[in-house]
Amino acid sequence: MQQGLSFDQAPPLHVPLRFFLTAPLFGIAAGLLLAWQGPDALASRWTPSTLALTHLLTLGFATMVMAGALTQVLAVVAGSRIPGQVPVATLAHAGLTAGAAVLAGAFFHADPRQFIVSAALLVPAILFFAVAAGWATLGSQGRTPTLQGIRLALLALTLTAVLGGTMALQRGGWPAPSGSLIPYHIIWGLAGWIGLLLVGVAYQVVPMFQLTRPYPGWMMRHLAPALAATLAAWTVAMLVDGSATARILAASAAVGLALFAAQTILLQARRRRRIRDPVVLFWRIGLGSTLGATGLWAWLVAAPANAHGPELPVLLGVLAVAGAVISLICGMLYKIVPFLMWLHLQPLAGHRWRIPSLREMVPERAVLRHFWIHCGALALLVAAVPIPAMARAAGAAFALACAVLAWNLGRAALRYRALRVKLETLARLEDRSLPR
Repeated sequence: MQQGLSFDQAPPLHVPLRFFLTAPLFGIAAGLLLAWQGPDALASRWTPSTLALTHLLTLGFATMVMAGALTQVLAVVAGSRIPGQVPVATLAHAGLTAGAAVLAGAFFHADPRQFIVSAALLVPAILFFAVAAGWATLGSQGRTPTLQGIRLALLALTLTAVLGGTMALQRGGWPAPSGSLIPYHIIWGLAGWIGLLLVGVAYQVVPMFQLTRPYPGWMMRHLAPALAATLAAWTVAMLVDGSATARILAASAAVGLALFAAQTILLQARRRRRIRDPVVLFWRIGLGSTLGATGLWAWLVAAPANAHGPELPVLLGVLAVAGAVISLICGMLYKIVPFLMWLHLQPLAGHRWRIPSLREMVPERAVLRHFWIHCGALALLVAAVPIPAMARAAGAAFALACAVLAWNLGRAALRYRALRVKLETLARLEDRSLPR
């Protein structure tokens, strides 16, 4: 799986690392907000605190990590760096960080001015990054399934940003188009941007880091395009008349994501090396939540509008965002971050000095500790939907889990910095000792 990868094209470590270290802070903020607001935050998906929580996690956590990962994946997999990668990453990171925070505050306070500010921060930053990343994919000669998934995900991100920015301006008092944009924003943000990118990146990282067989060829060739085409057809059907055709297409998209989750579980069950790996546990929780979320999504789409109360859409959000997206991203981070650190230390060490392995960079016991706290938080979040009294405990547990993630990644970053300084010092001393 490492054949054809251009590790020499990798950007400086600080380019993706700033995104990875920032993301858990938004998770902590989301957990603390839930602990503060309590049952009201999970009463409906439309309450101000619920909308603030959702965007803290989808923008501040998920999109933050995924943007950082793209700066690395495009260079290594596509062999094509994002043009002006350092300034692009700097502007995208600043816009995402400030914009996600302002948007969460806008939802919570229902402040029209904050909605306008958030749109001014987020939309240019996201579109600027999407265009730069898309340009990098066009500069690549590769036609790998991962690159295909990235291209489609970037298109979905662009559409999501335009829809989100339009709705933010509407809440800020600007003229609004007729009809609600919310369903399109949700479907293209979750199933399009996040779903397509996770699928595309998984084709590379699951066999490479988890030592599985490759995904089936038919899946790598056809799943991402079929999913994108289904979302596009669903959008058209909704715009035309919102008929039963739209329901069938939405359910078909859910089936496609469920198929990916089931296939990944099967590949993991047949791994070549059956060593204990806590990262796989994060994936299993995430994939199980994906199956639960897609099943619930398909049922909600097919059921009449009055067949369920407001708690089921909230449960769908918990399973999709906290259960699936956050769990899978945590599993990726615990492989990608140590690998990037090892990759940047290796040229300094050469064959002269030993550097820590991936497992030593972030110790297994630390990952396991985070995993069990994350599982407890997720269980409390699911239980808090029918039992609102558990919401505060769920929020506190989720904040703790994200704090542990921040601690683990921060310690790895500090260790990398200390090792880099040590290796550079040793190299200088060795050079001085060589005869002239």
